[in-house]
Amino acid sequence: MSMQSVSDMISPRVRDVMDFLWKHLEKDMGVLGRALDKNIDDTAITVHLIIHSFLDNGSRSGNIDSSLSTRQARQCWEELVCKTVVNPVIQSLDRALIQAQQQINADDRLSGSPLMKVLYGDPVSILTLPSNSPADCSSFWTCPERVTVERITQLLDQSGEHSNTTLLGLFLKKVRCVRLLHRLPELAALQADLLRMFPHVTDVGSQSIGQLLRQLPSGSQKTTLERRVKVFMEVWNQLRTEIANNPETGVTRDLCEVDLTNDSPASFLSLCRRGAGSCLSALIEFLTEIHNGLVRESRKQALQADSTYSVPLEGVSETQLAMCHPERELLPLVLAHCHYTLKKGQETVTSYDMQGIQSQLARRFLMGKPLIQANTSKYLNRHQQDFSLILAEVRDKIPQEPLKGSVSSSVKTMLRSYTDVCDTVLVVETGLRFLSKTGGEPRGLLLPYLRDILKMGKQVSSSVAKALNECRLEHSTAAWQLLTSWKSELMLQKGKNPFERLPEQYQQTLSEQERLETRAFLGVTDIDAFCWELHEMLLLKTNNTVPEDNYPPHWDLRSTLETHMEAKQCSALPGLETLSEALTLDKGADIWHVAVEFKR
Repeated sequence: MSMQSVSDMISPRVRDVMDFLWKHLEKDMGVLGRALDKNIDDTAITVHLIIHSFLDNGSRSGNIDSSLSTRQARQCWEELVCKTVVNPVIQSLDRALIQAQQQINADDRLSGSPLMKVLYGDPVSILTLPSNSPADCSSFWTCPERVTVERITQLLDQSGEHSNTTLLGLFLKKVRCVRLLHRLPELAALQADLLRMFPHVTDVGSQSIGQLLRQLPSGSQKTTLERRVKVFMEVWNQLRTEIANNPETGVTRDLCEVDLTNDSPASFLSLCRRGAGSCLSALIEFLTEIHNGLVRESRKQALQADSTYSVPLEGVSETQLAMCHPERELLPLVLAHCHYTLKKGQETVTSYDMQGIQSQLARRFLMGKPLIQANTSKYLNRHQQDFSLILAEVRDKIPQEPLKGSVSSSVKTMLRSYTDVCDTVLVVETGLRFLSKTGGEPRGLLLPYLRDILKMGKQVSSSVAKALNECRLEHSTAAWQLLTSWKSELMLQKGKNPFERLPEQYQQTLSEQERLETRAFLGVTDIDAFCWELHEMLLLKTNNTVPEDNYPPHWDLRSTLETHMEAKQCSALPGLETLSEALTLDKGADIWHVAVEFKR
């Protein structure tokens, strides 16, 4: 195989193939050495033993496709190699290393080496050493075995006690995830924070995480959110490989390929079922299942599998989590169950009571822990809910009226800051969600309802209060229309696309003739009402998870507006009959842009 063909197999491409492969091998040797708890020499001998075993057993390919052209074939080949080549070497590794070392010592080319005498022989002949007692002989002393989590995992694999130590085996297998279980409460709190501070109508566009956070007003809420986002990034970066290898999480591999930083897309903080916004909920569910898996296995060992003790994710505390620090808490348990056997003329033999370790692990760290009910779908359901249903419920319970022109102008005058508009949209949406369930007095003021009844005083800033001062409950849906459309206009003024997430089929461009026809219609209609209604349709009726809830892009805009406003029992727009039927919803975003420019 030529160097070029090897280079073509590496993606992304590298400049120096030899240097890349050598550094890759060095790193692999380091990882293998830590896993086996062996020095570099023993690790190298282990690799030689596996290669030798492979040469002896490599012909046993069974019915596996020799070209390994499919993922299934490669997986079967890996399983076969582990079973027939790797496992036999690992299970008798210590004995094989001793035999290999004896062969090296017996090699005439090395036996006279002073270094070999110091390392493996009795160096009395070349060094002046004390000789007053038998303990002064160098062969009396051997380095004690270093106890690590990786070494205990290896010893458990070699012991053949898997059927009696399933809980300990599960803990050691998931130890990397167990180290991060204490972060679960903060991740759950972050999920609630994001839903509260960045609702689904807040379009993050092409912003980065850092840019999105910098937009928040200073204060304790911003500090807390920044800390929790940092925790999310740290945990994700450490577990992204495990999540990528777990198809049940539903996260695509491309999302797990790079670390999260403040420069990563802000879409990672936008809760949704697919794409970058699904990573947080997938991470929470992944860690929750790690905890629940350990608790269920612990209950099974204690014959308490029918226990129903559980807590909701939002109420879980660190003391209720299955946390056992691998180094500070597990290894002392291991050492407490370590047994030494010394026979005359032989080395000290170390053994571990694996069942005793498992029993203490369950009793001290897992017994009495609850299962966690991680229903993250309720966040996604609320986040993905067709907001038009909430608006319809509000209209059913509270007769709605349009805002006066003076009130609309006052709201836009008070809210010149994009951040202030987002804050106002947030509190109004929260109010609408409650009003859709409880109803209210139409003439009641919206601001006191938010502050006094919903206790949202902390969320209602002075700018929000001034903007909503003249709004009543009968204006709540109209206020939402005004605010969301105004937010998009401010984005447009900043040179950003407010419809960046709009499906492509609704972003077709108008021809010059169609632009002229659109402007002619705008000159005879209520342009503000038209902008609000069209913006609402583009926002709520184009990208629902249920396709039947969307307005198809081929529908003509005039009939769609008529149907949409009739369903809300609103008066028809003046001059709507003059709107050309050739203008369809697939050009809705461009039509809205033309209308905004026309108002200026």
